[in-house]
Amino acid sequence: MAFVALALWPALAVRRQPVPALGREQRRPPGGCAVRGSARGAAVTAAVLLGLVGWFGVEFFTDGSWIGLTERLAAAAEAGVPLAAVLTALAGERRSGPSGLR
Repeated sequence: MAFVALALWPALAVRRQPVPALGREQRRPPGGCAVRGSARGAAVTAAVLLGLVGWFGVEFFTDGSWIGLTERLAAAAEAGVPLAAVLTALAGERRSGPSGLR
């Protein structure tokens, strides 16, 4: 269950619509960093993660010979995606400057 939840979070984390300012200054997260990305990239990431988890599930329930490899691949990918998101956000902050404006 945890593997599936971790595989779905990239697709569920994408903002579908801009948040209205409601007459106030728009706030940014501490440090001015915000995760940016496209819905397409998030969908591809989620599909790859779900594919790896699905492969692991097939190997697990059929007592396949690749169960160890598939478990390690799924776990490594699910650990690497949040790291990649953070590094992408930090790289975007460096490109746009401390104020976050381009």
